[in-house]
Amino acid sequence: TEHIKKIIEIIYNNRSYVLKRDNPRFYPDIDDRGTLKYFDSGKNELVTFSVINISRRGALLQLIHPPVKEELQPGYRIIDAELNIHNMELKIICSILHRKEQFLGIIFEDIRSGKNELYKFLDTLANNIFGTVRLKGKW
Repeated sequence: TEHIKKIIEIIYNNRSYVLKRDNPRFYPDIDDRGTLKYFDSGKNELVTFSVINISRRGALLQLIHPPVKEELQPGYRIIDAELNIHNMELKIICSILHRKEQFLGIIFEDIRSGKNELYKFLDTLANNIFGTVRLKGKW
């Protein structure tokens, strides 16, 4: 309801609104949802997250294993992570921006492999939601 109030206020007062995100986040179909994994060599364990939503800049993750990992706080960098989504395997470096219980927001610092495939997948999701934009004119 808070968002609806803001939208009504913007329309009624003919105001402009600055978006918080440059890139929309998408919630992939359950079949396309993926995982992010990395190996914590200090604790000799594989850390696994489920991807809740994703954009070109980052993702919202849910910690799956281990159930508790207190050091995953804002500012923590994950190097050599593997993101598996929609039959793609990407190597990434990311940082945690925020955390609330088992949910973590991350930003991609570097997508070392599969960047173009990820962007194509996100463009496909955008086209499915917003429709394909077609340019008219002579070329």
